[in-house]
Amino acid sequence: MPWVPAGFEPPTAVVLDGPQPSLHLRVLAPADTEADYEAVMSARERLRAVFGPASTWPAEGLTLAQNTADLVRHEAEFHAREAFAYSVWSEDGVYLGCLYILPMKRPVAHDGRLARFDARGHFWSSNAGFAHDAAMLDRLQRWLREAWPFRAVAWPGRDIPWGEWQAMA
Repeated sequence: MPWVPAGFEPPTAVVLDGPQPSLHLRVLAPADTEADYEAVMSARERLRAVFGPASTWPAEGLTLAQNTADLVRHEAEFHAREAFAYSVWSEDGVYLGCLYILPMKRPVAHDGRLARFDARGHFWSSNAGFAHDAAMLDRLQRWLREAWPFRAVAWPGRDIPWGEWQAMA
């Protein structure tokens, strides 16, 4: 059974108005490589916590070519409806970060998180967006609640501490 209903068309671009800055989301793609790479490498230490305490991404020696390969993969996953990654931009074209919408996976045989959540959300903001991080996250979470067909989206490391997230398994 697909994790996103067949009749649902994930938007490829969307504008979320609200408090400054307005957020412009589009499918994360190789065209974003330079802006993404600069943002990732400048905020490396802060970004490692986004995907869990054991995360090593982004690696110290991440190259532009490796980053491009990641964006090619993200774009392919989007079009295959396996996962959804968006680049987040301000209305004046400043790269603010990325949003990842991922399926729940079964890391252990009887993972209690699968009964509670349909998807996981991860968001990171660039140094340019960090001052607006909480407001951006609030708008992204609201958009997922209102426009996507998920019963519940988990935001581990954001509204569920990592230790609690692991204990739910």
